[in-house]
Amino acid sequence: MSRFYVNLPLIPDEVLELPMDVVRHILVLRHKINDNIVLFNGDGTSYNAKIVGISRKTVEVKITEQIKNNHSEKLNIHLLLCIIANDKMDLAIQKAVELGITEITPIISERSQKLHTDKIAKRMEHWQKIIISSCEQCGNNIIPKLNHPIKLDKVCANPDGINLIMSTTEGNPQQQSYIPKLVQLLVGSEGGFSQTEQVCGFVPLMLGNLIFRSETAVIAGLSYVQLKYGNW
Repeated sequence: MSRFYVNLPLIPDEVLELPMDVVRHILVLRHKINDNIVLFNGDGTSYNAKIVGISRKTVEVKITEQIKNNHSEKLNIHLLLCIIANDKMDLAIQKAVELGITEITPIISERSQKLHTDKIAKRMEHWQKIIISSCEQCGNNIIPKLNHPIKLDKVCANPDGINLIMSTTEGNPQQQSYIPKLVQLLVGSEGGFSQTEQVCGFVPLMLGNLIFRSETAVIAGLSYVQLKYGNW
């Protein structure tokens, strides 16, 4: 069943007119009156709805049921990702959401892709759309938080969680005697980090003997985190 995000209150038995961006999507999918869809607004649940009115510019639905099936992850995962080329950044964010992150922070490092100040707002809006689209696809009812980009020297290890940094040379974190509530994963840009860049408090994580591209490192690293500490 098609899923759509709406930034509106969702109340069972109420009739709701959907936002224009959702209307366009519904029309592209050729939905008709009496079709059933699923809506969510980030409150942790989803809502069954039936299309009761449709035209070229409007779609009205009736909320029929609230579903208490939160598919969000119990483990909080914060991805700190150095900014990479646009298409690769898009892919990394998409897969990170599908793999259960709860928060993402774009990182500016010496070798990261340049992000001009006047372009930040536009890129943030673009990344937010990817996050929402990925939640629609994967069934997560809570929208991961997108933080404003920060410089690498502002990255801090969280003393109450596990802090990992993807490495190509060393790293095999020891098994923890407890299940953490938070894992931070730091992934560098193409070429990794320079010799002058240091991040204190992060444990190196090396997976195999091959060198990953940044977007692959995101997928591999998050898969490791979910297998090791999550609910996989």
